[in-house]
Amino acid sequence: MTQCKTSYLLQDWEQRLTVEVPFATVSATLDRILGFPRSVYTLERHQQDMAEYSGRIRTPIPIQTGHQSDVKADSIPS
Repeated sequence: MTQCKTSYLLQDWEQRLTVEVPFATVSATLDRILGFPRSVYTLERHQQDMAEYSGRIRTPIPIQTGHQSDVKADSIPS
């Protein structure tokens, strides 16, 4: 999680919700749950901060070469 004044739990909720629904919807949802709104700007900024960290830890996955025809139908469990 990024270093900020927001609790880790709230950051986690924001992160999980913003990958599923628009920022304005997340803001309204958190307002209903917590009783105070989160600005769309704040939600966007937190997402950008998280994206910077994820870019550093992501490693490329090698692409396996081969054709689908290399897999035999009788080798697939039924």
